[in-house]
Amino acid sequence: NGWLVLSTLLVAASYAAAADISVNCDRGQSLSRAISVLPRGTANTITVQGTCTEYLQIRGLENLKVRGTTGARLVQPPVDPGRPCLALGALTIDASRSITIEGLSVQASTTDTCSSAVFVNNGSSDIRVRGVTVTGGDQSFCVAHNSQVSLAGVVGRDPIWATVGVFD
Repeated sequence: NGWLVLSTLLVAASYAAAADISVNCDRGQSLSRAISVLPRGTANTITVQGTCTEYLQIRGLENLKVRGTTGARLVQPPVDPGRPCLALGALTIDASRSITIEGLSVQASTTDTCSSAVFVNNGSSDIRVRGVTVTGGDQSFCVAHNSQVSLAGVVGRDPIWATVGVFD
């Protein structure tokens, strides 16, 4: 009985502890996988190395910092031209709060009019983007549906339509 209580307390403590995770995509690691195992209800930091070819979706999270090391990139996977048009970014921040993206290059397709490099959506607030280069996408950086974003040192390149789009 005492062992069960102790093990329950240890598991609860591990969920409350903040995580500082390093992800090296050049070694086959995944940002999405790292985010899926983060403890909830505490501040977490993910440091990114290499080129991550994946869609990264930050949904319903709070107090997360994603920090790129020199040369770190998030690249949208190849797009199937027959897929339905979805509002999606190589990096999507959805219904989240207190998120910082720092020092990461984000690249979307330069021909797919259905995607953005970064898409912030659904009432996300206190989103801070610092020292980020965004390339491609219909809009390189898209903010929609009552979201709040602060941009500093952001460079936009080669959008199909606009570097920054803000919609509600």
